[in-house]
Amino acid sequence: MISVVIVQHMRGDLTVRAITTLQEHTACPHEIIVVDNASPDDSADRVARECRNVELLRLTTNAGFGAANNAGVRAAKAELLLLLNNDTESIEDPLTPVAARFEADLTLGVLGPRLVNPDRSFQLSAGALPSVLGEMSDKLLYNAVDRNLPGARAMAAASFKRERRVGWVTGAALFIRRSLFDAIGGFDERFFMYFEDKDLCARAIAAGATVRYCPTPTIVHLRGGSSTAGRSAHLQRAYRESQALFYRKHRPAIEQALLQLYLKVRPLPSYAGTSPQSRDAP
Repeated sequence: MISVVIVQHMRGDLTVRAITTLQEHTACPHEIIVVDNASPDDSADRVARECRNVELLRLTTNAGFGAANNAGVRAAKAELLLLLNNDTESIEDPLTPVAARFEADLTLGVLGPRLVNPDRSFQLSAGALPSVLGEMSDKLLYNAVDRNLPGARAMAAASFKRERRVGWVTGAALFIRRSLFDAIGGFDERFFMYFEDKDLCARAIAAGATVRYCPTPTIVHLRGGSSTAGRSAHLQRAYRESQALFYRKHRPAIEQALLQLYLKVRPLPSYAGTSPQSRDAP
């Protein structure tokens, strides 16, 4: 059996769609745990009303993406976990082939499937662990892919046609062994949003596990569909705060200093209110 944990903060319509398509395509035994991250609307009620065979956890405060996933994992019963965004759609069985992959390789700790946009075009969802030079390179690549510059998306897709070892896979669709998740302490809840998936993968690698990207199965990811409009300043600040925390945990002092210098040149915007949940960096 596989335990699927889905976190939502509003947008219950997306959650219902994610659950419905997953149940339509999945053949192997599984359970679905939805963690409602203190939605101020009727999203939790909608999931309870429209979805069958789902365990619903209602959190009273929005403690962040990682904390909500930790709560969901504590309720999970299976050894293999899928942490899945609510702005995803299954177009094939996402569980059976991955379960077989984990059974065949006992060193495999984390695996990310292929993600695509709603038009089925390739979406970047894995890579090397962040560093100053690596992030500069990734920013150029991501911008080129997002702007659909000639050849950029095709080149990126070609480099991910085969299964490969990577430093991180996105928390939008992340398979991990429960024993490994528990051994490394789950998500670091100091990351309210962003970089918690990279931090989790970094600690998994440090514990001796491998992190891999696999081109099958394929999952549609709407990218930002679970976000609340009008929160760009909040998202930017959350991103930078999580980035700084990641560097303090995993990067050398010189890179921490370079990041702080960069942030002084580009000050963070101010914001107020409670953040939505999203997997997309600003």
